[in-house]
Amino acid sequence: MAPVYDYLQWLKHEGIMRESYITYRRVLQIIQARNLNKRLVLKCPSHALSLQTLIEIIPEAKIIFIHRNDIHKLAASEVSLITRLQAASVLEFDWWRTSKANMAKFQSYSENM
Repeated sequence: MAPVYDYLQWLKHEGIMRESYITYRRVLQIIQARNLNKRLVLKCPSHALSLQTLIEIIPEAKIIFIHRNDIHKLAASEVSLITRLQAASVLEFDWWRTSKANMAKFQSYSENM
């Protein structure tokens, strides 16, 4: 899990997410083909970045937002975890730049909700 500082800007590119969700839909259909009577439950906060595209490509999706009062503590905890995982994967690590990029991702999540 090496740091990719411009990942958020890349991820926000509309065409990238559209193609990703088309593939994601196919994968989910394959997974669910064995269990037609069961509903898939997926947890992925990063979907908040592209909800409009997700709903367009997977219109039957049900979106559930869980509200937590301590969002700042949650964000800080997750950023710390991600940062430490990324630091372990490279020889030279820029703590400030990585933390700043990860906090920008959380800010983007909250703006899209």
